[in-house]
This record gives sequence, structure tokens and C-alpha cells, in this order.
Amino acid sequence: MNRKVIQLAGKTLVVSIPLKWAKLHNIKKGQELEVELGNNQLSVFTKNFKTALKTDLFLDCNEEFAKRRINTLYKRGLDQINVTVNNSKILNQIQEELNILLGFEIIDRSERACVIKNIALHIEEELNILLKRIFLINLEMTRLTEKLLQKKEEETLNELRNLEVMNDKLTNLCKRILNKQVNQRMDKTNLTYCLLWCLEKIADEYRWLGEEINKSKISSEMIKLIANINSFHRLFYEIYCKFNESKATTLSKEYEKLKQESFEFVKKNPLIGHHAINIIQNLYELAGPYYATIF
Repeated sequence: MNRKVIQLAGKTLVVSIPLKWAKLHNIKKGQELEVELGNNQLSVFTKNFKTALKTDLFLDCNEEFAKRRINTLYKRGLDQINVTVNNSKILNQIQEELNILLGFEIIDRSERACVIKNIALHIEEELNILLKRIFLINLEMTRLTEKLLQKKEEETLNELRNLEVMNDKLTNLCKRILNKQVNQRMDKTNLTYCLLWCLEKIADEYRWLGEEINKSKISSEMIKLIANINSFHRLFYEIYCKFNESKATTLSKEYEKLKQESFEFVKKNPLIGHHAINIIQNLYELAGPYYATIF
């Protein structure tokens, strides 16, 4: 879209705002907009979030994958998700997932469908306050781990678990805020950055894994584990190239099996098992930002 620069009063240069964008975000005469300077670009932002970001979602998958799809779309910044499922049990799992998605509630439900809506728009303006709260929660968790070292108590451990759940809630909300603030057009820049971040970490783990393999005695269990991890890696690549819900469901199932297999291998070779777990975990985390782009 091109816009001609107009000169006013001899010095002031003016560029018009597209009417469609102005109407979409309820821009009125006299309203202030934020302008951000770049090397070769000028960005204009509004804090008006009048337009709800919605999507229709059909889920023909297992419960774990369904929960992850709702979680990623929440963090992506959607305000309403109209969900249809092939199995009514999935709706119960989605309801459970909403416990860690602040502001998201089911406002309508039938046997095989529900409407999820954001009912807490005002809390999306407090990013700095939320970040400080997250730091304080994590610092409290450090105190509780030290307390457990002095005396093992179930009450202390439960408190630690509860704080981790609260951390999940607040970090999910902050990710959502960032994605909504970056671009109401649902730009994928942030999500692509997350993908690249994870891919770089995976490459590091493969290098360190290779270093340890080179120093270790090769066993049949090690060969099997590495082959399974590499197949898992290939499966995600296939999903990335062409999304397939059936394969994505398989990925979730394989993740749980591979994780357990790696935990068992740690007992035999701690370092190789450690890198194996990290590769599996990073690959699974890689799916999060990718799934958020699909709707």
C-alpha cells in the first residue's frame, strides 16, 4: 500500500492513515497514536483493542493436543475461539486448561462445541507489574527449595507446586500481551523468533550429544534412543512443512514415551541422557509457537 507525502505549512510532512485501518481500530479525530522510528520504517500503533480476534477451531485429536492448541491460541492473542470437537471428553480437558489461562472462560457449551472468550481485557495493560510479580514468585520458590533442604514437608512441596502453576498463569498472560501489542494483524514475527531460538538450542544439544557419544561406549540402548529421537525430530519437521492434526497427535504421544525412555537412560549414562531429554523437550516446545500460527 503506497501513500503520498503531503507538505503542510512549509515544514510539516503528512502521510494519511488508511481509512480501513482507522475504522477497524476506532481511530477518531484528535486521538493520539504511538509512532516508533526504525532505520527505514515508521510504525504507527494504537492501544485500542476494540476488534476482537476470533477463529473457528475443529479438533479431531487427543485431549493433550487439544489443550495445547487452546493454550497457544490464547498466547497468540485471540479473544474468542469457537470450538467444535469430535469427542465430548475433549471439552472437559479444555475446561481444565483454562485454569491456567487468565481471562479465558467458556461462555457457551453444548455436547460437542463451546465458545471460549476473553472476559478480562483490562488486565492486559499491566505487563511491567506482571513481570515483577513473576520474578517475586520465582524468588519465593527459591526460598521454598532451601526450606525443603532443611526439612522435607509435604505442605512446603505443595506450596512450591502451587507457585509453579501461578507462574504458568502469569507467563502465559504476558506472552499473550506481547503478541497482542506487537500487531493486531496477527503478525508472526514473535512466533518465528521463538522457533529460531528453539532451533538454535536444539543444534547446541546435538553438538554436545555428539561430543559425549564420541567419548562413550556405544550400546544397543543408546543406538535405539538416538534413532527414536531423530525420528521424533523428523516427525515435527513433516508437521511443520504441512500441518496434519493426526501427526500432531502422534507427536504428543511420542513425546511422553520418549521422555520416559530418556529418563531411564539417564541411569546408565547421565550426560547422554541429559542431552537427549533436552532435545526432546526443546522439540516439543518448538511445536508451541508453530501451532499458534495455525487457525
